[in-house]
Amino acid sequence: MSTTTQSSSVAWEPLTPRGVAVFARASLGRLWLAQLIVALLAGAVTTWFLYEEWLPVIHEAIRHLPAEGEIRNAKLDWRGDSPAQLAGNHF
Repeated sequence: MSTTTQSSSVAWEPLTPRGVAVFARASLGRLWLAQLIVALLAGAVTTWFLYEEWLPVIHEAIRHLPAEGEIRNAKLDWRGDSPAQLAGNHF
């Protein structure tokens, strides 16, 4: 007499091939919850990256703009040396 054991797979691991396959049988609510969690995580990482890597460079560039320059007709009226590097990082 042989008994086969079926493992009940709960859809909770959407980042592996087996986890994705289990989501095919999962409820729509569980799928949306997993998508929401992954989307929030991706959004948080993107926001953190922009805040840590790009905003400081933008603020530094703004601080180094010459006082006598102005934006006129959607163009920067630059009276300083050209080209000039106002700020930078490894990105």
